Amino acid sequence: TNDDGTIDAMHLLHDLKLWPGVLEQEHWNIMADTFRDLLINAAQEHGLNTKEALCTLFADEEGRPQKMPLEHFLNICQDQLGLVLSVQDPPIKKEEEQQNNEELISFLR
Repeated sequence: TNDDGTIDAMHLLHDLKLWPGVLEQEHWNIMADTFRDLLINAAQEHGLNTKEALCTLFADEEGRPQKMPLEHFLNICQDQLGLVLSVQDPPIKKEEEQQNNEELISFLR
């Protein structure tokens, strides 16, 4: 409660994860962290040891982020980082792995 005995209902409901969209946002944050970790690990395995070096793969000659089709982004991930993500159904995998891959692609879109 506040000093005057009142509560801010929106903040309370948000903190309790009852406010619309809070759980969804938390889920997308987890997906973003997962994808970030995948990119960073793959970059380090390929000698790109800074975030700046990683980001240059997706930047133009002047260092600005490029707008590109999703397939082009995925090709860079595969060709430069060895990170294979597919927008198509992967070969038969465990159901959970397939769902995770689909969620990552959905996150990218």
